[in-house]
Amino acid sequence: MEFVISSIHSKKEINEKYDVVVLGGGIAGISASIYLKRYAINSLLISSEIGGLIKDAHRIENYPGFSSITGQELSSNFEKQLNYLGVEKLIDDVVEINFNENEEYKIELKTKNNKTIKSKYLIYALGSKRKRLSIPNEEKYYGKGLSYCFTCDGAFFKDKIVSVIGGGDAALTGALYLSDIAKKVFLIHRRKEFRAEDMWIKKAKEKSNIEFILEDEVKEIVGNDSVEKINLKSGKKVELNGIFIEIGNIPNTLLLKNTNVEFDDKGFVIVDSSQKTSNEYIYAAGDLTNASQHFEQLVTSASEGAICVHSIQKQLNKN
Repeated sequence: MEFVISSIHSKKEINEKYDVVVLGGGIAGISASIYLKRYAINSLLISSEIGGLIKDAHRIENYPGFSSITGQELSSNFEKQLNYLGVEKLIDDVVEINFNENEEYKIELKTKNNKTIKSKYLIYALGSKRKRLSIPNEEKYYGKGLSYCFTCDGAFFKDKIVSVIGGGDAALTGALYLSDIAKKVFLIHRRKEFRAEDMWIKKAKEKSNIEFILEDEVKEIVGNDSVEKINLKSGKKVELNGIFIEIGNIPNTLLLKNTNVEFDDKGFVIVDSSQKTSNEYIYAAGDLTNASQHFEQLVTSASEGAICVHSIQKQLNKN
C-alpha cells in the first residue's frame, strides 16, 4: 500500500513541529481537527485513513443532519470538510510515541514512513476494536445482518428475528433495546450465569419476546446474500435475520506505553472532564476513553474531540 502525504491548500512539506498533533482519523480526530483549524492552532492530523470504522457502517440514521446515510458517504463528507478548511494531514501510521518532559515539544511521534513529528500536545483518538467471535463467515456477513452496535443498526430489524451474543451489560441492554423493535430476540451466552447487573437480567427475563440460550456458543453463521441462520455448538440451529455481537471492545492504546498515561482496569484511557489524561500534555477522545459513560457513539466521540481542543486552547493561551 502506498501512503500519500496530503497538505490541503499548500505545497509545503509536513513540518517537524506542531502545537497539537491529532492521532486518529475517526470522528473524534476529525472533530478535533476541525476545531483546531477554527481556533487557528498550528496542528497536524495523522491517520492511515480518514473515516476509521465509520466507513464500515452499512447505514447511519442516528447522526444529526442525516435521515439516512452510508458510512462511506459520511466519511467522504468529513474528508471534504477537512479539505475545505485546509486541515493539514499526514496519511501514515504512527509506530512509536515518546514523551520527554524536559523539552518544549514533549511529544515525539515516529511513523511507518520514517517521519519524526514533534508536538507540544497530543490528542489521541485511535478508537477501539470490537471483539470478534472468530467464527466462519463472521467477516463475510458484517453489514449484511451482522452488527457490533445495536444502537447503530437496531432500527433496521423492525419486526425481524435477531440474536444478541454476550453476557455483560452491553449484551443485556442490547437485548432489551432490540426487544422493543424486533419480533423475537435470542440472547446467547456461553456461560450459565450472566456478568451483567442483576437489574438488566431481571428486566430481560420479564420480556416475553427475549429467549435465553445459555451454555452454548455460535459455531457458524449461514446465509446467502445476508444472515439467515446460526448453528450452535450444541447442534441447535436458529433461523433469524440479524446477529448483534456484544462481547466488548479492545481499546487501541498500545502506542501510549511510553507516555505515563493511566488506564482503568479494562484498559481504557482515564480522562477527566476536559478529556485530559494523567499526562497533562496528552488528551484522549473517542471509544478508547472512559468518558461519556462508555456510550460509544458518533456524537459522543465528536463532542470529546471538540472538548479536547477547547481544553488545550486554554492551556496554550496560559503559556
